[in-house]
Amino acid sequence: KPLIIGVFALFWLLTGLVSLGPGYELASDYMQLAGAGPLSEPSVITGGVADLIIGFGILYRRTSRLALLAAIALSLFYVATGSLLLPQLWRDPLGAMLKIWPILVLNLVCLAVLEER
Repeated sequence: KPLIIGVFALFWLLTGLVSLGPGYELASDYMQLAGAGPLSEPSVITGGVADLIIGFGILYRRTSRLALLAAIALSLFYVATGSLLLPQLWRDPLGAMLKIWPILVLNLVCLAVLEER
């Protein structure tokens, strides 16, 4: 149980760090391609910070449940906006959009075992 929650928190933390670090330019390019224009960089920063907050929130026992619920909401937001603005991501051979579904399932597993932690 601690491994499941720890790895899931690490996933969110690393996603945020990659978005704000080495993946920043690529993420900004995606946002430009999606038509975000001048909001591209602020959107990437906001998403990266949100991922970090969720990751830290999952690690802290008092905020785990709220952070896991936020993770579900953010994942669904990513699916919806990605599908509308960049539908070609569904064809990405690395499965950019497809990976969201197992992430959502792991999120539900974390919620299920949270009280037993």
